[in-house]
Amino acid sequence: MGDFTHLVKGKAVMVDVSHKPQTQRTAKSMACVDTGEVNLQKILSKEAKQELATTIRISAICAAKKTSQLIPLCHPLALENIECFVQFKNHLIVIECTAKTSGKTGVEMEAMTASAIAALTAYDMIKSKCPQAIIQHISLRSKEGGKSGVWKSTTKVM
Repeated sequence: MGDFTHLVKGKAVMVDVSHKPQTQRTAKSMACVDTGEVNLQKILSKEAKQELATTIRISAICAAKKTSQLIPLCHPLALENIECFVQFKNHLIVIECTAKTSGKTGVEMEAMTASAIAALTAYDMIKSKCPQAIIQHISLRSKEGGKSGVWKSTTKVM
């Protein structure tokens, strides 16, 4: 395993990307909200699920755009696209986010921040009916672009 890029001689640093070429970069992430005993797919109307999903999607987009303000060593990126898909599966809300940019550094943190904040938004909206809900599986699923090329997670989720 290589060095930690954000630690140099034991000190936290922002990675110097000035020498890197710009490339197309994409990252996909996910998060799940386990609603426990409550099956939202069964108890919510189609309209309510759409409204919930819309609010979750908007929070993901807003969060991705604020990543460098939330995570101290992240570079501010000009995001070219953020997508968020929300699915209701039995006792789960599954959130999948994709971030894209042309730049000198990856968009993994933007994708993961989007998923994490979207999951928190979902929790906030359902907590009165599902106080036992658990946010889980916030993870990077894949990334491409830059020197490392394509990477896909081999970790089974759900």
